[in-house]
Amino acid sequence: MNAYTNLHLLEDGKFGPQTELGVRKLQELSHRTWATRGLQIDGVFGQDTGQVVLEHVKRNPWTTGDFTKATRCGHSVPSHTVVLD
Repeated sequence: MNAYTNLHLLEDGKFGPQTELGVRKLQELSHRTWATRGLQIDGVFGQDTGQVVLEHVKRNPWTTGDFTKATRCGHSVPSHTVVLD
């Protein structure tokens, strides 16, 4: 998320106000610029947001800062698991 939003959020294992703000900013950015379908900007990193972000990372792995990890990415969100080949 930091690579896209420039917020410099620290990983703390909690979903607090700063994380929600980061997810909203990521949703706004992706909805406006590279989402393949409309996103609800709600601050929840669920199935729709996860799918849009993963599709973008798989097409543009250099944008994450870790090319190797991005080219093999899969992501698990609480109610949905997405893996792109």
